[in-house]
Amino acid sequence: YKRLYPNANVFVLPFAAQPVFHNPARNNIPQAGRHVAFAGTYFQHKFESRRSQMDFLLGAAHNVSRQTNTRFHIFSRHAGGDFRYQFPAKWREHVIGSLPYPEMLSAYRAYQIFLNVNSITTSPSMCSRRIFELAASGTPVVSTPSAALRNYFSEEEVLAVSSAEEAEMALRGLLNSEL
Repeated sequence: YKRLYPNANVFVLPFAAQPVFHNPARNNIPQAGRHVAFAGTYFQHKFESRRSQMDFLLGAAHNVSRQTNTRFHIFSRHAGGDFRYQFPAKWREHVIGSLPYPEMLSAYRAYQIFLNVNSITTSPSMCSRRIFELAASGTPVVSTPSAALRNYFSEEEVLAVSSAEEAEMALRGLLNSEL
């Protein structure tokens, strides 16, 4: 934008969280049996890097759920819609539908861990809004790396994993810790 409009004032306005909606108050939200979740879209036809990150991250959650008898749920934004946005068969057993945004806010607080991937990984400012909302909701996030992630959150605030092995270790550690 600066190149196109040299005299303009251009700044990054990062995502934020609204404390009225994104806060750690559980308010009787049931957590029993709600261990790991992912909310988002699977792009079968674009974002190859995102797809490979999702495959190792969701694969790790699938493996941990099988080995430890924990529940792993996927909320698909496009459940039952265009085939290009459907999760592959290997993950479909975990897809439990989609949620409207107000209900997703409760889901943020109902799970022990939420997973995250970013479509853009090299931008110093672009990352998923979900990370900000989950962090404000008090729910640990396991994410794939991105340049923006470390510009906004420390390693202690949001875990970044680069492989299925790292993801499995992070998930096991969080599931076994007193949150």
